[in-house]
Amino acid sequence: MTKLRILVLCLVGGSVITLLLMRPWQLNIAELSFPDDHAGVATAIETGWLPRWFPETAHDIRGAQRTFDDSFIWITFTIRGNPATPDFLSEICEPIELEQAKMPDPAFIQKFPEHVRSTYKALQKERGQAAYYACPDDRREYFLARIGSRPPYYLWAY
Repeated sequence: MTKLRILVLCLVGGSVITLLLMRPWQLNIAELSFPDDHAGVATAIETGWLPRWFPETAHDIRGAQRTFDDSFIWITFTIRGNPATPDFLSEICEPIELEQAKMPDPAFIQKFPEHVRSTYKALQKERGQAAYYACPDDRREYFLARIGSRPPYYLWAY
């Protein structure tokens, strides 16, 4: 083999290995984390990653969003003081049945980072005990779930 062919094979082989290690099927997923950062949350609300009604008292906000095909987003958060019924639940959201909540398919969630997969599994495990809500926003359809009165809240949208 000539030196040129060997060089080409090494470059092509290295590129394939690099692409496999990078997991290109996950490259269109942006991870989200807002550690008590009001400016970051405000920016996420402005850009449409979070709904306009997102509670100011939310913290420990984590999740991920698909940024290519459908902009699906999955977020978990808690509320300071953990009130039994936060204002946004009674003022913005309407209770719905599980079947109306448009839960994502488990195979779809497998493409997301581990913290998204683990919180999704936690909700799936106790979905019969969870309360589900439709929470309108003028930019997309948001759904929310909460298991009993304990944190976290699970928020997703398409």
